[in-house]
Amino acid sequence: MATVHVEGIISYVPCNGGCGCTKQQPLSQDFTIPIQSASTPTVTIEQGAAMNAVAASACQPCSRTFVSETPITVTVATAATPTA
Repeated sequence: MATVHVEGIISYVPCNGGCGCTKQQPLSQDFTIPIQSASTPTVTIEQGAAMNAVAASACQPCSRTFVSETPITVTVATAATPTA
């Protein structure tokens, strides 16, 4: 089992929230990935390029102000089992 822990902050202006009331939602969550292997696997995580940046306009009645989305790639490698 591989466990990936993600930490971050999501900032947004709630609908009909008016100016100056940006809310922040912390994110702290574990994601588990089941792995089946006869040998101990090697797990690597690589961060991709940030994309989908959204410009945060001031004083919007309803908006999300995500800074970006950053994909990750999880690679699992296992040793080959020799055959007789």
